[in-house]
Amino acid sequence: MGLPRIPGLAVGLLWALAVPPPAHAQTDPLAVFACERAHDEARHGDAAALCLPLAEAGSAEAQAIMGALHQNGQAVARDYAEAARWFELSARQGHVEAQFNLAALYNYGAGVTRDLVEAYAWYELAANAGNGDAAAGRALVAKRLSAALIDEAKDRAAEFDRAIIAAARAAQEPATAAASPASTGEAGEAASDLQTMVDALRAITDQARTDRSGDFSLLQRLRDLAGVYDRPWRVGLLDDNFGDGNFTQDPVWTVASGRFSIDAGYGLRNRVTPPTRIDFGSDGDAAVKLFGAILGSITKKKTGGQSSASRAEIHSRLAIGDVFSVEIEVGAFSKASADGGFEFGVYSGARRDGGYRLVYGSGATPSLALVRLASGRVSTIARTALEMDLEDGAYHRITLRRGRDDAMDALVDGAQVMSGIDRATPGGSFEGVTLINRGGDYAFRRVSVMASGQ
Repeated sequence: MGLPRIPGLAVGLLWALAVPPPAHAQTDPLAVFACERAHDEARHGDAAALCLPLAEAGSAEAQAIMGALHQNGQAVARDYAEAARWFELSARQGHVEAQFNLAALYNYGAGVTRDLVEAYAWYELAANAGNGDAAAGRALVAKRLSAALIDEAKDRAAEFDRAIIAAARAAQEPATAAASPASTGEAGEAASDLQTMVDALRAITDQARTDRSGDFSLLQRLRDLAGVYDRPWRVGLLDDNFGDGNFTQDPVWTVASGRFSIDAGYGLRNRVTPPTRIDFGSDGDAAVKLFGAILGSITKKKTGGQSSASRAEIHSRLAIGDVFSVEIEVGAFSKASADGGFEFGVYSGARRDGGYRLVYGSGATPSLALVRLASGRVSTIARTALEMDLEDGAYHRITLRRGRDDAMDALVDGAQVMSGIDRATPGGSFEGVTLINRGGDYAFRRVSVMASGQ
């Protein structure tokens, strides 16, 4: 039989009432990464011990892992109902793999009452986020549904998507009022003919989807095509090369911890002694650190800002929408240890515990991680090992971008190295840009922030 059909808008309301939002716990990002690594390395006992408290605190990644452990009976009793519970908590936070796994449970009636409409809806969300297996699962389920039920499933998926975004916004601390800074001017000249065509195509497909006047799959392919060529970052909000020798005005940077200074010829300078090494495995190899360091060996010069603290942070208040590009030019005065750390991104909340961060890790294998923070809870959107050498004595341009359609990517020296999709955005509530040094001797030669002109 399956679950009873629930009319459109009621889905989001019932969803919010059925499961309370996760507690506002301060989840340690390194703990989340250790949980992920234990699971990736099939250390199931360690994964269960590390992930359970994080899952209970609201980590979507840890919840997805706990669901997988229960589904497969790894280090815990095989329990499909418990797996479904964890997958659903994670899926409602926008975790794509959890959405796919939850869809599969509904498809086969494992741990839940079989419901093909519900299965299609969760497959739909995961497939639209780029999960190929979910697209295949959706196609198989579609063969067993009428056209009317497929339309209902798509409506339900849209309600789920809106509820995910609403839940993410509700998890954020209320944004404090701030006057919008004056734009530093248009970035470059007027949009090219190609961008004009992309804008027109997006407008047409948006209207067609609103009117339901076209084939959904075709419209999605057209939107994906537009996304390949879309460059929405057209308005400059901040561009500071620290050439004036002052970071306290025009624009204003606020030091939250540590000591920063302007080092003539090199930029904004800070040095932090990295903390004691943390081992994630019995082999003592910390491997890819979630919070690593962007390294180089620019010079042997020993002057500049220093700090004996284990963390230094500087930030600048700025009204930033959910479409943005943040780029930094950074290098190091000396080769940092594997325990060094560096991150940057946009923030929201009085404690700057919401937003997005791009994190570089040195370790045995250099890596980048893109994470979302919501009141201190950390979810990994994407991560990748790097092949290029960032310790070559040169500055490097590192870029974190969020486009329309919830697409995000990271670039190193103009080349894309990582991409992901995150629909659980706080949306328009970003209040500034932050730089955090967790161990190393860094020089920031330039920081720029671009936004959408629309």
